[in-house]
Parts: sequence; C-alpha cells; structure tokens
Amino acid sequence: MISYRDSKERFVITDVEDLITLLEDDTMTVSTMMGSKFVLEIKEQVESWEKRLGYLADVIDEWLKFQRQWMYLENIFSADDIIKQLPAESKLFQQVDK
Repeated sequence: MISYRDSKERFVITDVEDLITLLEDDTMTVSTMMGSKFVLEIKEQVESWEKRLGYLADVIDEWLKFQRQWMYLENIFSADDIIKQLPAESKLFQQVDK
C-alpha cells in the first residue's frame, strides 16, 4: 500500500501481481490435490481450502475494482470546477467518502 496523493490518512493498494500469482499457484495446487486418488482422507480440508482461496480471489478482485472506481470519482469530485457546478453531488460524495 502507498499513500494516496501524499495523504497520511488515505492509502491505496498497489503491486498485487505477486500476491495474485501466489494465489493462482495455490489454487492450482489445491485443484491438483482434488484430482488425486489419495485425497479421500483429507478431502473436506482440501475442499475448505479451495473455497477459501476462491473467496480470497473474489475479495481481492472486488477490492481492486472498488478502489479504481473510488479513485475515478474522487478525482472528479475533488476538482474545483465540479464542486462549483455540482455542489450537492460533491457534498454527498464528500460525506460518503468520510
């Protein structure tokens, strides 16, 4: 994470490629385990990890999507001309942003 626009209160997620690569590798490992005939003894645990890894991938995707949308809107509603043209919407964004 890095500071967003040199702010000490706002941070954004950056450089998640390594994390996503590790997540994909672990997902492939679990999928390979599920295909093994020796998984029967620990099948419930492996299924649990498969679900957790899928959930984690979904959370990361949604988090990054939300962050992109927030950064886009924050850039718009922090511009002086937009604040003058759309004062009610800018105020609403600022309230939600807090």
